[in-house]
Amino acid sequence: MTLEDFRKITRGTKLNDTEDFDLDKFIADIYETVVKEPFTLEEDEEARIKLESQTNTNKKILFDKEREGILRRGATILKQDLNKDSKFVLIKDISTISPMFESTWQANLAVFSVVLEESDDIIITDLCLQGFMHAIRISGFFDITEARTTFVSTLSKFTQVCATKEIK
Repeated sequence: MTLEDFRKITRGTKLNDTEDFDLDKFIADIYETVVKEPFTLEEDEEARIKLESQTNTNKKILFDKEREGILRRGATILKQDLNKDSKFVLIKDISTISPMFESTWQANLAVFSVVLEESDDIIITDLCLQGFMHAIRISGFFDITEARTTFVSTLSKFTQVCATKEIK
């Protein structure tokens, strides 16, 4: 939208009855402010980031922006929870871990796989491999065969352990 389009939209606006007020300058200032610092909904910003990531423009920058957004939202949630006098409760009964892991292992696998495949950062790669390791340990401890087999086979595909033809 141009300044002229913005003036057409705001034509007929009356903010002040006195003559010492310059409405055209005021509208131009509003337009310039919005052009310099556009305001968007968080959902619109997330959609724009996803669209940019589909065009392969600076995936590292987009990954960092997404990480910062997640950290910011997480910090906000933690601050809200702290204000509610919530307390951390240590549960010594491990029976709650198995159903929780069974409901989240597919999402964890997807995150670890995508990030491991797309990231060139050594620290992030190490964290993904640790995630694989812990998931394999948890699924083995609780005898969740499907999860353990899936994590091990996915990890072996990433490391190309089974690719004997390519190694030769």
